[in-house]
Amino acid sequence: SRLDFGVTDETAWNVGLSCGGSIAVLVCPVGNQGIDAGTLSRAAAQSRARETVCFGINASTGKIEPTLPIPADLKESHIYKDTHFIFVQPPAPRLIVVGGVHIAQHLVPMARRIGLDVTLIDPRSAFANEVRFIDCNIIADWPETALKTLTLDAQTAMVTLTHDPKIDDDALIPALASDIFYIAALGSRR
Repeated sequence: SRLDFGVTDETAWNVGLSCGGSIAVLVCPVGNQGIDAGTLSRAAAQSRARETVCFGINASTGKIEPTLPIPADLKESHIYKDTHFIFVQPPAPRLIVVGGVHIAQHLVPMARRIGLDVTLIDPRSAFANEVRFIDCNIIADWPETALKTLTLDAQTAMVTLTHDPKIDDDALIPALASDIFYIAALGSRR
């Protein structure tokens, strides 16, 4: 159900706020009274597959509206005709780090702290291992092979750090041909 909260300008000033405001909160129970477990399972599967999760919810009942027309190119959640909430969750931003070098040992935890889904690719197990990279998806394979298992989408960034063209180039070539939003390569000017 939809819960509306607000404060008048006068009340806001009394508690130190410069202006009033309002917020609407949509509470959707899970189960037969609201969002069913099947919808949540499908949404989880879509999220794992790096697909955008999108569905419409009746703001009065909190139930899914399967017949609500939702444009395929929708990018963010919003209220529809003041009666429905369109929930949109794109894939989590992802960083692919090529090379488990000393710079990556600092970059990976920083990227994790800001909420990025981090994947480290390096065929050298002495560099790419769980001791050096805790709580990180590690693919201990050559980029040419590893990248075939990943979707290089518009929510993905890539950083190559090995200084070795045998490793970095095989990551950069498909990255440059993809939709990823950011590419960085560490190396000399030459």
